[in-house]
Amino acid sequence: MASSPKRLPPKVKGAATTQPTAVRTLSIAIPVEPGAVPFIA
Repeated sequence: MASSPKRLPPKVKGAATTQPTAVRTLSIAIPVEPGAVPFIA
């Protein structure tokens, strides 16, 4: 995704906003897929 280190700083801010959303989506998938619990943890 980020091949250039110069593009990391701006992407980090975007990732910080996307991570919480992804975590919430994963939290919903955790009960559906118990095998994902140890994978995320």
